[in-house]
Amino acid sequence: PTAKGLILVHGHAANHLKVIDPDVFVSSDGGYNWVKSLEGPHHYSIADHGGLLVAVSAADDYPTEIKFSTDEGRCWHKHTFVEGKKGKIKFAGLLSEPGNKAMVVAIYGYYMQTKSWVVHVIDLSKLLSRECGESDYESWFAHSEMEHPQGAQYKGCLFGRKEQFHRLKKDSLCKNGYNHVVKTKETKCSCTEDDYECEFGYYRKVNSMKCVKNPLLK
Repeated sequence: PTAKGLILVHGHAANHLKVIDPDVFVSSDGGYNWVKSLEGPHHYSIADHGGLLVAVSAADDYPTEIKFSTDEGRCWHKHTFVEGKKGKIKFAGLLSEPGNKAMVVAIYGYYMQTKSWVVHVIDLSKLLSRECGESDYESWFAHSEMEHPQGAQYKGCLFGRKEQFHRLKKDSLCKNGYNHVVKTKETKCSCTEDDYECEFGYYRKVNSMKCVKNPLLK
């Protein structure tokens, strides 16, 4: 909830349904624009209020490294948490603390021969020693990428309000910290036809805001 506008999903960039393994895509603006971030399926998590992304490849049942990004998935770095074949475990999951606040992640699994469970706890806060300052943040308006049919003055306006968030710049190499509080500002704006939906039995035609009766329902 504190990583404003940041979304990670699996998917394909195609004009038809595909059955091959999906890739990881990242959106920094609440889902209006997407960038392919990782090749193939991964287990992933958001940490440090969105300032850190972590991922483990799902292609390997016995992973030995974790990937992490400090710029919302544009560049990824690797950290080896298991050395040698003896330390390999059957991967079972990637965990992080709920709320996306901490920079500590856990990879758990078990040894195939003994069936004993193992948890690797990785503290990524040691990689970023500098605390973020005021110059590391920027203002971002939610839904600012949405093209409003009733003019630019309604840009970013949804259900009668505009929301502005103070969030970390992609190029800022620093940590928000566990107790970081996201600064928000909310202003009122006029509702438009776009904030309403048609009553049951009515629908909107393409490129039209007018509700018309559905001829298929009698």
